[in-house]
Amino acid sequence: MTIVEREIGRREEWLGWRERNVNASEGACLFGEDAHPYLTAYRLWALRSGLIQPDPDSPILRRGRLLEPVAVELLREEKPMWQIWRPHLYLEDQEARIGATPDVYAERSEPWGKRTRGNVQIKTAGHFAFRKNWIDAETKLVEIPLWIAVQSSIEAYLSKADWTAVAVMAVGDGGIEFHVEEFSIKPNLIETYKGLVAEFWDAVQLGRPPAINFDRDGATLFNVYGDDDGSMIDLTRDSEIVGLLKARKVHSAEEKRGREAEAARKTIDAKIIARLGNAASARIGPVLVYAKTVKNKGYTIEPFQYRSVRVKGDVALVGSG
Repeated sequence: MTIVEREIGRREEWLGWRERNVNASEGACLFGEDAHPYLTAYRLWALRSGLIQPDPDSPILRRGRLLEPVAVELLREEKPMWQIWRPHLYLEDQEARIGATPDVYAERSEPWGKRTRGNVQIKTAGHFAFRKNWIDAETKLVEIPLWIAVQSSIEAYLSKADWTAVAVMAVGDGGIEFHVEEFSIKPNLIETYKGLVAEFWDAVQLGRPPAINFDRDGATLFNVYGDDDGSMIDLTRDSEIVGLLKARKVHSAEEKRGREAEAARKTIDAKIIARLGNAASARIGPVLVYAKTVKNKGYTIEPFQYRSVRVKGDVALVGSG
């Protein structure tokens, strides 16, 4: 096992390194569909397969990037006996295709006299999100979210740290709240993670997508199949899409009653798009389903496009004999 260290210079170069690996901040999505709150395995597969492009910098990502130096200074105040520095490195296990950009390294003297080095992951959050996602409802103690614990563990592995910790800075009208939580490094987690990453890269190589979370992956699906090719496919024998169309009809009728029905209908539209792929329409017996690309040329706003799902015909007649 050889870990390569690369000094970070140009942002574009760093982004290129990240694209050839599964990075620590992304890793939790491979452990289950709800393990990562911001990323799914299907979206990561679409990104690494080149089917979609990464999102631009978001306000939350920008907040974390700009406030990280403040959090580092708070860490120095909280842990004055630690030697703390920001490594400015990108680490990668080239064989496993795992990467990470550690935030902070720290050295300290242990009670038995040995100097040890740790990896510290820095996070920022609003006060409301911190209370919701970081505080255990029963004990009222800080509990590190799973996806962040996974991220910190991967960084500790790649940095060959003796220990790892997460420092979270909660900001808002109540001022600044700062917590440092240490936890043990789990070698078994890393071995499991390596296996999941290997399966992921096999799926990318074979063009075989992981399971789609239709409640969360709708936007990604519409992006992957953003352009119709003008063709029509016959899905008359596809019993699942018949059920989807019938459910869609119910939710479409109820949409005006509230946003919940609209969200359910959009999830169904994502499933329909997954069945059609890039086809512009499909025939299911006497029913026609259209999913053509709608483009806005952009005059007062930026140009955009999307797939519009429409159903023509009586779904009740499908499969009725």
